[in-house]
Amino acid sequence: MLRTWLESEKSKMKFLLLILTILTTIAGFCQQKSSITTMVKINGGSYIPLYSNDVQQTAVKSFEMDVYPVTNNDFLNFVIANPEWKKSKVKSLFADSNYLKQWNSDMTFSPDIANSPVVNVSWFAAKKYCECQGKRLPETAEWELAARASETMADASKDPGFNQWVLNWVTKPNPAVLPSVGSTYKNYYGVYDLHGLVWEWTYDFNSALTT
Repeated sequence: MLRTWLESEKSKMKFLLLILTILTTIAGFCQQKSSITTMVKINGGSYIPLYSNDVQQTAVKSFEMDVYPVTNNDFLNFVIANPEWKKSKVKSLFADSNYLKQWNSDMTFSPDIANSPVVNVSWFAAKKYCECQGKRLPETAEWELAARASETMADASKDPGFNQWVLNWVTKPNPAVLPSVGSTYKNYYGVYDLHGLVWEWTYDFNSALTT
């Protein structure tokens, strides 16, 4: 009986050590927990995707979205905490030669872009950044639902003025230095810069159109 009890206790200890090891390993994958970024609720609904016919509707549940895009400063904090995502260390499987090309080095960039949205970030890096905040990238349908909101309307997809404004931005060349986040309008839900500043990754970016 004593031997059986001791063996049982040893098994419990091994199990606890295994769980502790797993938790420690998981924590090591993502060291950063930056300051909490304000999020707002986007009401669920449905929309007609650009690539579909005029009948197909895509349903979207309510979700939350960050008020501002990720800045270079934000991403620097992530890189400091997770050095495997430095320019010189990132694996070629997860980023190409354009990765963070606007940065001067692994940890430095011009002060002019500190509060500008970070660009030239791979999908893998964007996904990992979100996970380190305890969040995720939005799905394409979620992004579309949020992005169709103008300053005053939750759904401005049929507003000619709004659509023209978006088209005007898409056809403009990028400025040498991107403006700071929050420089475009705040939409109906309270989110800035979904149009007018940068293109943004979605979790399922390749689900709508083929390459």
